[in-house]
Amino acid sequence: DNQLTFKVIDKDLGSKYKVKNISVSTGGQAETILKGFKPKVSKEHKVIYYTQSAKKCFELACLWGSSADFLISDYNETEIDGKKLVDIMAERGTKQYILENEELPVETEIIFINSACREGFNIKDTAVKTIICDAVNMITIEQVLGRIRGDLENFMVVSNFNYLERNKTKIREFVE
Repeated sequence: DNQLTFKVIDKDLGSKYKVKNISVSTGGQAETILKGFKPKVSKEHKVIYYTQSAKKCFELACLWGSSADFLISDYNETEIDGKKLVDIMAERGTKQYILENEELPVETEIIFINSACREGFNIKDTAVKTIICDAVNMITIEQVLGRIRGDLENFMVVSNFNYLERNKTKIREFVE
């Protein structure tokens, strides 16, 4: 079985912020990973889940239910049932709320994001306790982590075995 897993406790993020637990592991479907976190998710323990695909962000938000939302790049052209996901996102108003308030809406307990995390917004929401990053490269990992302005309990990087195996030294240096 292709497994590469390591965990770090109490990582400083620059001069101000800390992550209590960082874990890096291979594989696992988003649905399976989220199932393990579902009991922890609440208005006091919010989760940000990064995945590359805008469609996957939308699908996971729908699967999760009314306490979930999604955030994608304004330039994404993906459509679902003939409607652009950016239009659906705009109707919900979550992105505008985050830009104005630097926190997730109160009713949003989990948000699924893609490259929107690179579009110059910060999240200072103290209720965000966990970030799950379906990683594709180190730049993405750093960008996703860099959007949060506060301490975290969990930062989980999940990627395919081949990527982690090729980059394990670089990833280990980053998390340690």
